[in-house]
Amino acid sequence: TGPQFDAIGLIFFMLSRIEERDTKMVDKHNRFMSSASFAVKRGWQQIPVVDVFARQTANLITGQRRKENSQFTVKLTHDVDRLRKYHYFLEPVRYTLGDLFRRKIGMSAFKRLKAYRSNEPWHSVNLLMGLSDSIGLKSNFFFMGPSNLSMDSPYCLRMKPLLKKITEMIIMSGHNIGFHPGYATYNNASEFEMQKEYLENIVNLRITEGRQHVIRYDCIHTPTIWNKSGMKHDYSLFYPNEIGFRNGSCRPYQSYDLMSRKKLQLLQTSTAITEFSLLDPRYNNFSIQDALDNCDTVIQNVVKFKGKLVILFHTHQTNGPKWIFYNKLIAQLSARL
Repeated sequence: TGPQFDAIGLIFFMLSRIEERDTKMVDKHNRFMSSASFAVKRGWQQIPVVDVFARQTANLITGQRRKENSQFTVKLTHDVDRLRKYHYFLEPVRYTLGDLFRRKIGMSAFKRLKAYRSNEPWHSVNLLMGLSDSIGLKSNFFFMGPSNLSMDSPYCLRMKPLLKKITEMIIMSGHNIGFHPGYATYNNASEFEMQKEYLENIVNLRITEGRQHVIRYDCIHTPTIWNKSGMKHDYSLFYPNEIGFRNGSCRPYQSYDLMSRKKLQLLQTSTAITEFSLLDPRYNNFSIQDALDNCDTVIQNVVKFKGKLVILFHTHQTNGPKWIFYNKLIAQLSARL
């Protein structure tokens, strides 16, 4: 006999994110830290332990080996943190002057001005859609609403014609639009509603899915804000420095209101793979091959439990190591679809 534990209690503990309630283990963005996570401490982050325990519980109850009725699916998502290569029109000029006179880096400072000839967002959006099309999937672009906070991009306020054109093109191409709520929205219902409504008016579309910017998430407030606003699916659950399953599952499930103690209509699914978690020097700084090897473990687990593999790759990264990684990852997935 193995160790005794409350499987149902552990499933609720993981899915509800109750371990994050009133925690002091937060980073500078007030985000729950992976190092404080029950699952991460035990090396379970890349294992969908909720799905493991749910299957084992079903086997015990029925006396038979149970299998999921679902199918393995992949959701390719792209947070649009900026439209152009800059937030404000004069931003590249300002940084160029700073490089010349403050940081004194010489003529290389003028590379900043290439931002004006980048053909963004058309370049990266078209490349991402083309790559998704090549394996029979859709790209899902999550756009920000209006905000002047320094942590957000102001393109919804300052680049409305461009925003309208690029979203129209995405929809006409058969791909999808979602919401990327700004930095202050994760615990502020009125700010969330305002940004969502403003964006919907620009794109002339009712938006029902997305992901929080800077992945700020509060287990008490964020799900209820999303649910009240008519959002149907949230992909905010992951850690910036880990890939895998923050909520212990690779499957969509109804969120839970910890205050009212009831299920919500809002569905949540962990974002299992993110390019910056693997390759960004601030986090793991893996080689491309090590990053792909880590992804393979996650992918195998989602396939095993016939779950939904959610991948995040930001726009404006269609060159360099991250773009090489993403192309290889898509090729790796194509064999499993």
